[in-house]
Amino acid sequence: MQRFFVCLFLCCSCLTSSITISQAQDKCGTVPYMQHLYKKHAVDPLQVEKWLEKRKQTLSTQNNQKQNSTYKIPVVVHVIHNGEPIGTGVNISDEQIISQINVLNKDFRRENTDATNTPTLFQPVAAGMGIEFILARQDPDGILSDGIVRKKGSRSIWSFSSEADLKAESFWPSEDYLNIWVTNLSGTLLGYAQFPFTTLPGLEGEPNIAATDGVVIDYEVFGSDDDGPFFLDPQFNKGRTVTHEVGHFFGLRHIWGDDDGCTESDYVADTPNQGSDTNGCPTHPTSSCGGVKMFQNYMDYTDDICMNLFTAGQVQRMQLILDDPTIPRRSTLLNSPGLEFPPGFTNDVALREILAPTAVTCLANQLTIKIQNRGIDPLNSLRVSIRLDNQPTTQQIVNLTQPVPVSEFTNVTLQIPNQTVAEHQIEVSVDLPNSQPDNAPSNNTIIKKFRVNNQTTSAPIQERFDISIAQSNFTSINPFGEITWQTSKTNYQNSASLATSGANAKLESWLVSPTIDFTQANEASIRFQYSFLENTNVEEQFFLLYSADCGQSYTTIPIELENSRITTLPNSPIHWQDNLIPLPELTGEANARIAFVFKGGNANTFYVDNIQLYENLSGIRLQPEQVFLAYPGNNNTLNITLNLPEKNPASITVYDLLGKSIASAQIPNAVNQTVILQTQAYTFGVYVIRIETNGQFYTQRVLLNPR
Repeated sequence: MQRFFVCLFLCCSCLTSSITISQAQDKCGTVPYMQHLYKKHAVDPLQVEKWLEKRKQTLSTQNNQKQNSTYKIPVVVHVIHNGEPIGTGVNISDEQIISQINVLNKDFRRENTDATNTPTLFQPVAAGMGIEFILARQDPDGILSDGIVRKKGSRSIWSFSSEADLKAESFWPSEDYLNIWVTNLSGTLLGYAQFPFTTLPGLEGEPNIAATDGVVIDYEVFGSDDDGPFFLDPQFNKGRTVTHEVGHFFGLRHIWGDDDGCTESDYVADTPNQGSDTNGCPTHPTSSCGGVKMFQNYMDYTDDICMNLFTAGQVQRMQLILDDPTIPRRSTLLNSPGLEFPPGFTNDVALREILAPTAVTCLANQLTIKIQNRGIDPLNSLRVSIRLDNQPTTQQIVNLTQPVPVSEFTNVTLQIPNQTVAEHQIEVSVDLPNSQPDNAPSNNTIIKKFRVNNQTTSAPIQERFDISIAQSNFTSINPFGEITWQTSKTNYQNSASLATSGANAKLESWLVSPTIDFTQANEASIRFQYSFLENTNVEEQFFLLYSADCGQSYTTIPIELENSRITTLPNSPIHWQDNLIPLPELTGEANARIAFVFKGGNANTFYVDNIQLYENLSGIRLQPEQVFLAYPGNNNTLNITLNLPEKNPASITVYDLLGKSIASAQIPNAVNQTVILQTQAYTFGVYVIRIETNGQFYTQRVLLNPR
């Protein structure tokens, strides 16, 4: 992917239909915005630069007094997602967000580990600035915050033309916060920023400019894979897209001057003149405009791994912007209430998740929790209180092997008594961060239900829920509530259903298989159907989870829901969506599990049915009334895809019309697999297939034409 940015210069509201951006050619919207704005206000294009040049004289005297000061910038990250679970797709994890904040701090301070890669030629001008980007500690209402806002957007993909609508989805006052929106941007657009502007005559901007001030970034280039296994674009996986765009936010221009020639400038004296942007990661030195390109500069277009410096001149320019009170929404950030915790909040450890025990597992003898340090100092110790099934509470002081930095996360694992095969409840609380009282007890406790289940079976599996959930192979549990999966009448007799009307928005109901043995499987895959009527007023999320360790840990696959357009309940095959998902990670595993999880309260009833787990060939779904399907294989083989109501031993025999057997097989666990029969040579004609299982006989005449 090539790095294409759109950089909003001065005020994005000034764009008219006469201004167009060609992402594939211009790459950045700065130049057309500048030209349009200067023409509209009859302003000398060099006016801002002349003003900045005069400000350098003032800055030079102030710098002697500010050498040891640090600019602190409050950041709010608005994740505009599509309803995915946190940590999946556009709804990136808190850890990924924190990794990006770490990149900003290191890059702007020149504390990045790859600063040593700066060529010797440029090392004398490479510079950092005293700056700290801080995830906002309180929201505009003065309420404790982690600086992260998550919002399901009104569309799944956002383009440059819809950026005002994007920012209206979630916005904090731009005079107090650096707003960064993370979402799914269309095409090759990676990010864009709004430039600062001044209150000089003719450049006051328009009334709604404040409502769009900030930075927009595509989710696949936000964060660094140095800090975790995040799913990032391999060219832009070190967080430098955000470094680049925040550079624009503080007034830096592209290093080549946006002219595709050697005449224009970025107005920074110590960046060499170069004729065009640089893509990829070329070999140093690379010549341009009679000199050597500084393609390692964050304000070029090179791959992330190739970027490593700002110059002293660029740092001075950013300081000019931050120090001047005539520039709206830059200097005011330095005194934002978002930089401070609300009064009284100095020590806070937050319990974010109980990772183990999971909702359904074979073994529950350890507790793993995910905690976050929400205090103002590194976290070295805490107290964990555990209460199982309303028994007396046990407490333990945990001294962490590594201090947890402010805002960051860690996992803590403790042993608990092994739990019996049954449903249990665990209540976990954390407090006493660094042996001090916790100032925010509201985020200290989680109560979770879980089930220890040792029921086992072997692949293949078919589940139709014709009786009840309790009598099926599956078990149902809601870790955080009472609403669980039941059965309801549908066109498929009975189906698993989840009635969420009146349920809490945090509803999370699990439908979990027994432990499944796939050791004899050539491949593992699952097929199932679901049906639902979308409720546009709530977030509905549906996931397939799978485990290879009996449910001690799960991997999540989000299912992109398609509205089945039913009016009340499914009463026809056309009301169902069919899904076939390969699960190669389970092939050969002895302790696999799969789970269906629905999240979202006050949604319409959700239905699942006809679950089939395959151990070999898959891809053919039969209707419930079809017991089997016969079709030719290769080299005189015959394929029989079974669809039996229960798993039992079965015998299969194929006869010609003279009653001669041409193929047969004994299947110990017959239910829904595809059986490949080796036959005697057979010709085009009618054959009789007879299946015997559990005292039942199924006979069918079929017309076969061998391949």
